[in-house]
Amino acid sequence: GSSHARRVAAAVQKVAIGGDPATLQVPLQLPDGRLRHLEANFTRLATGALGARGARDARGARDARGARDARLLVAIRDVSERIRHTLELERLNLDLAARLDETNTLEAIDTAIATGKEARTTLEAVLAEVAHRPGLAALNLLVVDETTGELRHAASTPEASSLGLHGRGLERDDPALRVRATRAPWPVGAGSLYVAWPLLMHDSVVGVLEGSLEPGFLPDEEWHRFMLVVSAQVAIAVEHVGMIERLRDSARAYAALAEFSGAIEELDEPEALIDLGVRTLSREFGMDRAAHFVREGDRLIARRRWGHLPEEARPLVERPQQVGRGALGMAVETGEAVFVPEYGSWPHAEEGMAEIGFRSILALPVRSEGEVQSVIGLGSYGHQALLNDDQITIARAFVRRLERALERVAHQRQMERIREDAFRALGLALEYRDYETKGHTDRVVALARRLGQRLGLEEHELEALTWGAYLHDLGKIAIPDHILRKPGRLTSDEFALVKRHAVNGFEMSKDLAFLPSATREVIRSHHERWDGQGYPDGLSGRTIPYLARLFALVDVYDALVSERPYKRAWTHAEAVAELAAQSGRQFDPELTTTMLTLLAEDPKR
Repeated sequence: GSSHARRVAAAVQKVAIGGDPATLQVPLQLPDGRLRHLEANFTRLATGALGARGARDARGARDARGARDARLLVAIRDVSERIRHTLELERLNLDLAARLDETNTLEAIDTAIATGKEARTTLEAVLAEVAHRPGLAALNLLVVDETTGELRHAASTPEASSLGLHGRGLERDDPALRVRATRAPWPVGAGSLYVAWPLLMHDSVVGVLEGSLEPGFLPDEEWHRFMLVVSAQVAIAVEHVGMIERLRDSARAYAALAEFSGAIEELDEPEALIDLGVRTLSREFGMDRAAHFVREGDRLIARRRWGHLPEEARPLVERPQQVGRGALGMAVETGEAVFVPEYGSWPHAEEGMAEIGFRSILALPVRSEGEVQSVIGLGSYGHQALLNDDQITIARAFVRRLERALERVAHQRQMERIREDAFRALGLALEYRDYETKGHTDRVVALARRLGQRLGLEEHELEALTWGAYLHDLGKIAIPDHILRKPGRLTSDEFALVKRHAVNGFEMSKDLAFLPSATREVIRSHHERWDGQGYPDGLSGRTIPYLARLFALVDVYDALVSERPYKRAWTHAEAVAELAAQSGRQFDPELTTTMLTLLAEDPKR
């Protein structure tokens, strides 16, 4: 196209007259309709003698006449894949930001539920967090009155009255009543700003969450999907505050549940969450045996047990259970808690259980993604457990709380995987640009984690180190290709520009607010030296951040044993000898000793 032709002509003229190299990208439409992206690098070559006419003008190399005599080297390459990687990275970052925002919303709602004292203030705090979602102008919460069975106002945001949500009478055709009856969200029609979701708990509607949309806002499928998740969380809040109101006289049991709710916020392992919950319920309900069964097809397989079992009871208790049979199987099949106070007289009892002293059982199904995936069984041996309705309600609320905690952990792990994938994509994009370093990112990440584990780093430190390994060369994005990929020795000015990549990467990383400071320190300081002769800050000794000192060993080792345009690949033995020689000069001597020990155990890494 003529516009791109003019850009090329301007670049040629600038390079021919000014002498500085130039790079520009030009889109190219292929005959088959595909769009490709080309990158052109223009470099002015040194000309020989200009002849008599050129000699008469010592400065002729930069005037128009000199430009006519100039020779240019034009290098063109297809960068479509690099641009595709860049766009994919941007998409991943946007998706990551959206998922992080969703996680923050769920955690904020969770906190409001866990820390609320009174029903109204808790629900108002929950609505305040929900109101932060894009497109919502106001919210109103209606709950089912347990006495009358009617919907009543429970909480709202300040804008609800002015927008007609709060304070109206519920006529027969009111949308909120239809949402309750149909148990389905109210769709947004043409020009309608009203939307509502049923709040479902234990397959019952416990309320309706109403919203008014901002004019002009058009919610997409992702918005509706997440609002369904939010409405489930609000349903938990309604159930939570209702439970508090019903269990005022059961202070000890409620205190145990509240303690559990707070404690699980500190846990991020599913097994630890289940362990805490089982031990809490067993203590409160006087149960002395417990088990966690996971569903596999139509069978339930025991994954963990609590409490001592007599040897004669083990064959019966540890055998796989069938879905639909016994208390555990019925709880899984129906999705409802099953409590049997006297197992021996229960018509659905499993054969032989009463004979070994089994008396009472409480089976609690645990859902994941809406389906019952496991069941917790609490039992008593030799004595009967008498549980009232309030205690059964507490058990159900416990399971809902446990389910939310397990979903939170699963969501966090998914976010960590997305974030890890985004960091790796960025590292691979840098490798694509500087393809001589292919595989460098994955190798240094793996070796850095091994060295960190050997040094006893905690998990959050290993995470910060891993992210730093992925992002350590982030600043090379700002280095021009003709310098980054130069096969020969760099000039002093070019090397100074290369050394800027540590600072450039550090500055770029500030835009990733969730990055720990230790990761940023790896990006900035992995080229510092123990003797103070490194860059960019000339730090020395222990003033160099610990993880940066650690990663410097990994980065240099991989660089030594890798082939580059300007050098051959060193052998493992040569690289190890160089690390040892630089101990106390370039590298932390203590960390070097550990690194050499690690490499000696597995030379192939």
